[in-house]
Amino acid sequence: SLIVHILKTCGRSPGFMIGGKVCGWDAPAAAGDGNIFVTESDESDGTLVHMRSHVAVVTNTEEDHSWTVGGDEVIYGNFAKFAENAETLLYYRGGIADEIFKRHPRKTALDCAAEEKRFSHVKNWGRFQRENAAIAARTAICLGVDESKAFAAAESFPGAERRMTVRFDRPGFTLVEDYAHHPTELAAS
Repeated sequence: SLIVHILKTCGRSPGFMIGGKVCGWDAPAAAGDGNIFVTESDESDGTLVHMRSHVAVVTNTEEDHSWTVGGDEVIYGNFAKFAENAETLLYYRGGIADEIFKRHPRKTALDCAAEEKRFSHVKNWGRFQRENAAIAARTAICLGVDESKAFAAAESFPGAERRMTVRFDRPGFTLVEDYAHHPTELAAS
């Protein structure tokens, strides 16, 4: 959704189909002008191996859904196949990701801490928001968007529903809905 937001803000008309609701958007999908199509792929059921991408983006390789596809080896193999099916790959370097993607000929392994710092001035964002904004901006740049415009556009992203969404706020009690569902996300929330 961040990639779509950046592209739209920078004058592009991407087609898209995303898995969540973006605050202020009418729908999570649109046809676009036919030049760029942005979608999410899901590691939970292994269907990501069927994607063919010009630019593939992997934000993390945690074994979040390894039990549904047959274990860590299978899910890591699926990530490798997803990358193999892409002309260009963007991901955050480190840990298992470097091993999974080591053979990809056109990869860009981003430094997470350095990229996140680009948004350190955005005070109401947490670490994951800054990381996601940075890799989304880098993706838009790969698609021809001017670097300064891509990073500026990321800052105006209105957010996604169910991501630290305040549902009730009164003195003494605040109810926040969050889609976090694995240990790293829960710790960040």
